Amino acid sequence: MSLLEIALSRYGTRYDPVYESELGLVVPKGSNWCGLFIGWCMIQIGLEIPDSPQVARRYLKIGESVENPQVGDLVIFWRESKKSWKGHVGIFVREDHEARRIYCLGGNQSNLVNITAYDSRKVLGFRRLV
Repeated sequence: MSLLEIALSRYGTRYDPVYESELGLVVPKGSNWCGLFIGWCMIQIGLEIPDSPQVARRYLKIGESVENPQVGDLVIFWRESKKSWKGHVGIFVREDHEARRIYCLGGNQSNLVNITAYDSRKVLGFRRLV
């Protein structure tokens, strides 16, 4: 199975404590869980996760950087400000250049696993997991 297939198998679901337990983490209740979800998906197919996978920007340090993402690559966005430690991580699905939107599949998107559009100007990077 691919990362995309694993994530799609949870489509429409809410947060699951298994994301923390299988990653060996305990995070404060109410924390953003996009990174936990991506980390959980990665370990399901035997991929190594970054240190502190609950922090979205940590995914900028794994795989290889790519400029032209393919379906299934990771996309990392900034939140609040480019200099903030806060971010969001999801699985790239498609880009709408005209509307400046990136569609990604991920967790903690309206408190669900789903596909959501984000402002392409907030992209910090795309990563291909090898």
